[in-house]
Amino acid sequence: MGRISKKPEVRRKEFIDTADKLFREKGFDQTSISDITDKMGLSHGSLFYYFQSKNELMKAVIYNRLDNGKQILNNIADDPNKNAIQKIKLILNSLINSYDTKDTMIDFFQNESNAALHREFTKRSRELIIPLFSQIFEQGVKEGLFRIKYPKETLEYLNYIIENLVENITSSQDKNEYHRKIKALEIIIAKSLGVPEERMKLL
Repeated sequence: MGRISKKPEVRRKEFIDTADKLFREKGFDQTSISDITDKMGLSHGSLFYYFQSKNELMKAVIYNRLDNGKQILNNIADDPNKNAIQKIKLILNSLINSYDTKDTMIDFFQNESNAALHREFTKRSRELIIPLFSQIFEQGVKEGLFRIKYPKETLEYLNYIIENLVENITSSQDKNEYHRKIKALEIIIAKSLGVPEERMKLL
């Protein structure tokens, strides 16, 4: 039986999805191009029809994650059945659970040769996160749940925490350190928003 021919955009998406799965399972450096093409039942060279290098494929993976994350977070922010506290917790949990310690996107970004991509990722993340949190902050104030004296400035400071959230959480050496970091995050967010700490439990 001959190989099924697929449209380029469909095959490209398959490369991205397969690479993302393997990068999460094995790590970027530990995943070879052959690992990806073998998983798809394709020849080693087929990847280069769509991507110039594994780094370029990683870039596509990162942007695909951002696009998927944008849809998930927008759905949370626009949910009319959830209050502002519930939305904040859902978004933070979604960000925390986006990666695990085997996922080496952080290591990828720390490589100086990928600094430009890291800046682009940070910029695009900020463009996504700030409007969402601004929308939820306004909702929380209207609902009487948040007591924020300086909303704009508070959002700016919290954004620095959120930008580094994944790297900070995944760098934990053991479960105790991980849980301490989550607890500290709960306290910081609760105090920033004027919310009782017990209402900001995560995970």
